[in-house]
Amino acid sequence: MSRDDRRKYFVVYTSKKPKAVAAAAKQVRIRQMPVRDVDGLPVIVDQFGRPETTFLGFILTYSSLSKNTLEQYGNALARFANFMSATFCEIPAKATASQIDLYKRTRLHLQSKPIQPISFKPEAAVLRNYFLWLEQSNLIEKSPILRTSRAGTDLLHVRAIGQNRVRYVSKEAFRKFIDSAEGSNRIHNLRRADLRNVAVIKTLVSAGMRLQEVSTLLSCEVDTAVRRSQVWEFDIQAAAKNGKRRTIYLDIYALRAIEKYRKIERRHIVKSNQERFRDHLDELFVVESIDPKSGMVSGSWGMSGPHLKYEIRSTPVDIRRKIVSINKHGFVEPLALFLSQSRGLPMSRSGWEQVFRKISEQAFFGKEYYSEPHISPHDLRHTFAINYLRYRYAQMVTQEQEDLAHPLLDPLVDLQEILGHSSMAQTMRYLRLLNKLDEGVAASLKSYVGELYGEEK
Repeated sequence: MSRDDRRKYFVVYTSKKPKAVAAAAKQVRIRQMPVRDVDGLPVIVDQFGRPETTFLGFILTYSSLSKNTLEQYGNALARFANFMSATFCEIPAKATASQIDLYKRTRLHLQSKPIQPISFKPEAAVLRNYFLWLEQSNLIEKSPILRTSRAGTDLLHVRAIGQNRVRYVSKEAFRKFIDSAEGSNRIHNLRRADLRNVAVIKTLVSAGMRLQEVSTLLSCEVDTAVRRSQVWEFDIQAAAKNGKRRTIYLDIYALRAIEKYRKIERRHIVKSNQERFRDHLDELFVVESIDPKSGMVSGSWGMSGPHLKYEIRSTPVDIRRKIVSINKHGFVEPLALFLSQSRGLPMSRSGWEQVFRKISEQAFFGKEYYSEPHISPHDLRHTFAINYLRYRYAQMVTQEQEDLAHPLLDPLVDLQEILGHSSMAQTMRYLRLLNKLDEGVAASLKSYVGELYGEEK
């Protein structure tokens, strides 16, 4: 491929089984077409509309995956193909180990808006599977993704710092961060979505939710939350990690920010995206009925697909991102709570990471309030956990002696349930960051034994 013949790749989606799919499948030696209907299958094509046949054969092999996963596969493959074409004037199947390594470094460090390691991991998995499929299909001699250690890591391996390190945001740093998100030094502009960003930040830091859980939160889940003393609670499941059901507790601190966003920014976003919704209705999951009391929602893709019914908390993530209702006047209303300005649908993980990075740059540029490069959504989950443990352990230390016959439950056990951790080992990481925890232990012992404390020599 010469520089004049450099291709640009795009992702399109099939509306039915096209002849091109069967022809391409034959070309890449797929012996049998998948039984599953390929409606909505991502196909990567160049600027002339010609499909990249190895990509198509690879995606057909994985066509039983969810639509959301296949969409991620298509986007990752098209991005890699464009990199290979623009940088090396080469087709993706001929990539070398050094070229793949440069792609990884470009995504993580060299491009204008680098992504986080945790966001690159799904891309790495797609490329790893793609080159393995090429090898197994005898289209290349050996995968260029070489193993780099005896432990099994390869050149696409990244250490997802956000999952392994506990990062606490100090009170001073958080105030600077939230001030930056609110736009304290500028006039509010609906196009910047300041109110949405503030609502998400306050929800993360006060409820300890994961980014996927917040970004796919439905308005009806907040509306039907049950008030318990000082918080409002509701259950989530499908959006939670590993589909583990747990209860979310929302404080008035977050609810007030959410309500302000819904009254001002969200209405504007929904109204401005009506034409786009109607033009892409066949790509949306249209609700036929929703019953908050029974917790059930039913609908179909594009109003013509098969009828599907779910518990609201069990509604799959790919549907949550594209679920809408249509009133009798034809007004399309997304059910997702937090929407992007440009599409009127939930933002991706990388989109939210860019938002947080920009807010951090505005808050901390040239200052020493925060030693880390930026505050991430997961940092706020860690911060919630540390704040919760600090408060609960302080309760235990200051509890009156007559109440000790009925001591508080172990804060770590409670926190494990709140955060949805599968093991106590995950939750115990937060103990390492509790300031002066050793002093708390000594103080609790002194309070318990009274005057006997200090008599031992």
